[in-house]
This record gives sequence, C-alpha cells and structure tokens, in this order.
Amino acid sequence: VNNIVASNYIAYQGSNNLKIGIIDSGVSYQWIAHSFNSIHRLAVMMGCTSETYTEAGVSNWVNLPHVMFEWVLEQNALVGSALLLPAFLIIGFASMIEYLVSNPVMMMCAMVGGYFICQKSGKTV
Repeated sequence: VNNIVASNYIAYQGSNNLKIGIIDSGVSYQWIAHSFNSIHRLAVMMGCTSETYTEAGVSNWVNLPHVMFEWVLEQNALVGSALLLPAFLIIGFASMIEYLVSNPVMMMCAMVGGYFICQKSGKTV
C-alpha cells in the first residue's frame, strides 16, 4: 500500500535473503520464517493450542528460535552452514507436510505417486 512493503516476518543482515559469509544464499527470510512456522501450524492442527508470550509480547514459540538464529548469524560461515543446513531440511520437510495436509488433492497425488513408485520397484504396500 502506498509503495510500502510490509511483512510480519523479520529480516536480518540488512538483506531480503540469508547471507552465509559474504554469499547471498538466495533463501529469503520470508521463506525461512514462514516455513519455520509450519511446525507451529501443524501443532495447532493437532490440537496443541496453548500459546504463551514474553513480557515484550513476543510468542515464546518464536522468541527462543529468534535468539538462536541471531547467534548463528554471528558465527563464521562454516559454523553457520553446519547449523543451518539441518535446520532448513527439517523446516522444509515440515512445510511440505503442512502443504500436503492442508491440500487434499496434493495429498492424494502424493499417495498415488508413492503407490506407483512402490509397485514399479516391486515392493508391496
């Protein structure tokens, strides 16, 4: 609105994308934050709905990861990469699961595709 870009997701390093050392990873902070919150959204879908907040009004769900992420960004590129890669694999997997759970057509396609792959490889389902 009025040429102002706004988001409820935080960016770091004065950049839209994560930088590892001096290299722009191409992974946006928007994607990181939205995918990280997939885990929370899945927990809420399963009935875990209690939410608590810090004195500053920040959800405890994101406060500790935010502090940890800031710490990781202060580390050298090797340490940062070693810590971020497994985290991105986990949150990417959670994001994919959330997408499938909230999209019945895609879930059915994944199941049918998995069935045919098993049949082709000779494994029984």
